[in-house]
Amino acid sequence: MSPRKATRARAARAPRKETQLVLPRDTDTVEVRLGARAVRLTNLRKPFWPELGIAKRDLLQYYADVAPALLPHLRDRAMVMKRYPNGAAGEFFFMKRAPSPRPDWIELCSIEHESGNVIDFPMIQDLPALLWVVNLGCIDLNQWYARCDDVDRPDYVHFDLDPVKGTPEVPFERVRETALVVRDGLEALGMPALAKTTGSRGPATRDYHPSRRRSTAKKPSRGRAASSFTIPRDTDDVVVEAGGREVKLTNVNKPFWPELGITKGDLLQYYADVSQWLIPHLTDRAMVMKRYPHGAAGEFFFMKRAPSPRPEWIELCSIEHGSGNVIDFPIVQDLPALLWVVNLGCIDLNQWYARCDDVDRPDYLHFDLDPVPGADFGRVLETALLVRESLDSLGMPTYAKTTGSKGVHVYVPIVRGPTQKQVWTFAKEFARQMEARKPELVTAEYKVAKRPKGRVLVDYNQNAWGRTLASIYSVRPKPKASVSTPVTWKEIERGVAIEDFRIDNVPARLKKLGDLWEPLLAKSGRFRLEKFL
Repeated sequence: MSPRKATRARAARAPRKETQLVLPRDTDTVEVRLGARAVRLTNLRKPFWPELGIAKRDLLQYYADVAPALLPHLRDRAMVMKRYPNGAAGEFFFMKRAPSPRPDWIELCSIEHESGNVIDFPMIQDLPALLWVVNLGCIDLNQWYARCDDVDRPDYVHFDLDPVKGTPEVPFERVRETALVVRDGLEALGMPALAKTTGSRGPATRDYHPSRRRSTAKKPSRGRAASSFTIPRDTDDVVVEAGGREVKLTNVNKPFWPELGITKGDLLQYYADVSQWLIPHLTDRAMVMKRYPHGAAGEFFFMKRAPSPRPEWIELCSIEHGSGNVIDFPIVQDLPALLWVVNLGCIDLNQWYARCDDVDRPDYLHFDLDPVPGADFGRVLETALLVRESLDSLGMPTYAKTTGSKGVHVYVPIVRGPTQKQVWTFAKEFARQMEARKPELVTAEYKVAKRPKGRVLVDYNQNAWGRTLASIYSVRPKPKASVSTPVTWKEIERGVAIEDFRIDNVPARLKKLGDLWEPLLAKSGRFRLEKFL
């Protein structure tokens, strides 16, 4: 490959001596003068780390304070800008071209790429340029390894030592140990070696996705108990108080199942009635919203990002994806949040399998038993018993629920440790063994066109990262307003039907039997899947 062309657009040089700079705290916008140059800084009081009380002004002040040590490492190098306009937990985007308009003293490194495209990267040559770049929302700085006079010849070789996520979690001590091994190896070759921390675990990959829980809400005052909560029906729009917080509910009298006389208010009331059993299964988990604005028979759409505007007390799970995109999912932590989500038109609830503090390691293994055309629900129940028998033989505890749609979900609570990819791999092999054991009943074929008729799909693919299933106690958008309901294995042996469990009778069942899936919430009684990985 021929060398790339790079040219510099020079500006008049300011003196290299950096002056002590103190940024004001009592204003949002200020113009600071450094020598002959003026830099306009904006949104100084904007929270960048709200939990820590750190604003954009503090970030700029930090870079001004360390500039004498930092600038020599940045000079004469193209800079890739990674911009966080809404702070450290917000979305970010990469930018290579120096934006316009810009100060005429910003120096550029114009690099011709193989495509023939020429990109004008900014360079940070002094404190004014450093502040200009950080003011764009650049939290971390990402300069090229080679200087602009020859971008194909770097000034150093480097190694990024990143802990592999898995079981058990790799402690930082192992990274430090690896660094010493690398140092010894390089010194044996006569190479000097210098080290620095990355300041981060690293960006998202296919198997690692940084996440964090975010809340700006103050602790609410004590509100009325969910067991006595009643949705008003004498108006279409109402503001209700729940758990010390106010929730605006809209279109309460809108028909959601017109043939059954069930309104949006009835759906909200159902979720309020079952909330004490439902919410523990949703807590600390990102929620994918499946919205039916026109009721169960209407069109629906999926939504991942928590919509704005929203109440400040809605907690978020911010998950970085492999693309670098960060998505702020809502979390249902309490009755107000549950009502807020359902009011958006969410009939069924679809939470993640893993909690927000580690979205790559789920709390359970599961199988979605779905009838292929030609198979009735009796065949699904037969398959569920076969799956239970096989899992029992491996020493795994099993719990079943109807899906509320056509099938049965079988769950195994596991000790958190294996990654979602490892759980998926086990589920795939298990499903294939089920197919081999009873091919006249079971299929593990994921391609719809290849599935043999009359079989029951043991769907392992729902264990993939980022997938979701309808939660426990979710109402489904089906003609009878059926509910995804936990059942005992004796009930499955006797025979049940999907329509046995509906929006009108599940609350009474819960009051009588309690939560049959409470063991899935316990720390004890969970299976260690590692022995089969």
